[in-house]
Amino acid sequence: MDAEELAKLSEAKGECGPMGYLGMRWGECAGLRVGRLDVLRSTLHVAEQFTRGKGGAMVLEPPKSQAGRHTMAVPAALIALFADHLARRGLTGADADEWVFKAPEGGHLDYAHFRRRVWIPATKAAGVEGLEFP
Repeated sequence: MDAEELAKLSEAKGECGPMGYLGMRWGECAGLRVGRLDVLRSTLHVAEQFTRGKGGAMVLEPPKSQAGRHTMAVPAALIALFADHLARRGLTGADADEWVFKAPEGGHLDYAHFRRRVWIPATKAAGVEGLEFP
């Protein structure tokens, strides 16, 4: 996928658009809380992720390895994108436990719903239909 396709896909994903620029697994993005995104230091800390448990239920847990728990530098342009995303949702650093990306009905994202409601329509809209879900 080239940069233009990535931009189209991110735009087509609406509120979840910034996810595509992180280079993180879906579960890490879904488990990202506002307090783990440090806009002033331009960093993001991966400390928890959603996985599918028994019967497909979403389970929040720490990454499986110590290497999975990490802090990454985030470019200034991407930090600005996240700051705008949080501002549109009315969130600040005081909302540390809120999800950066939430389900339309509120609460955390669900893998199956996200794939069906967001990913598949976004790939069609961006002209990259059939792109494997991350």
